[in-house]
Amino acid sequence: MSEVEIVENISLKKKEYSVIIGLAGTTVVGNTALMYIARTKRFKKIAHLKSWHIPPMMILADGEAFPPFRIYIDETSDVLLVITESPISAEGSYPVAASLFKWLLEKGMKELYCVEVLPVGGLSSNVKALSYSNKIDLTKYGIIQAREGAIAGIPACLMEECLKRDIPFATIFIPITRLVAMDYGATASVVEVLNLIFKFGVDSSPLRQTDEGIKKALDQQQQQQQKGGIGRVLNRR
Repeated sequence: MSEVEIVENISLKKKEYSVIIGLAGTTVVGNTALMYIARTKRFKKIAHLKSWHIPPMMILADGEAFPPFRIYIDETSDVLLVITESPISAEGSYPVAASLFKWLLEKGMKELYCVEVLPVGGLSSNVKALSYSNKIDLTKYGIIQAREGAIAGIPACLMEECLKRDIPFATIFIPITRLVAMDYGATASVVEVLNLIFKFGVDSSPLRQTDEGIKKALDQQQQQQQKGGIGRVLNRR
């Protein structure tokens, strides 16, 4: 196996594609949201990446096995989704990003969007996303420009290549208030923001309901712990 190999399951015609990247990292918000969209809209899996830099993993879902670094297409809107389930080391970011970027250019990528999270407090609940963009206007969707933040790993490598070649690029930052492995509220926000931009029409309410259920369960657990703590103090001998 070469250092990075892109295996095409379906031959992709060259067109002008919008590409959305959602990678596993500190959280799995971006890749979970894109996979939710792909399954809901029945996107086709067209390719996957193989590399020594991608930790060995196979994903089991609906009775099938999938490699961890996959590319999907929505043929009705000419959108490509790039999704990973396994974080990639800093050492592997450049070779993986370089091969991916070259392949996307050959297929006709016209613009690139990366989904990231931004741990931040004090924002209104109405603010579902912030952005850093080059030649892409997201203010018309009510997405304001981020004043600070950080982009790392493969998205940073892709961003550098886009800026070098003057290719439209945007990073969409989803605000989160707690770093947890699975934040369904933030995942719903990703879906809702991408619905605005790409008109996917994907229902995010199941994600919101799951998030509310988790919050209620955590609140109840916290209340029980507090009551138990007071009881132990009052019953001390």
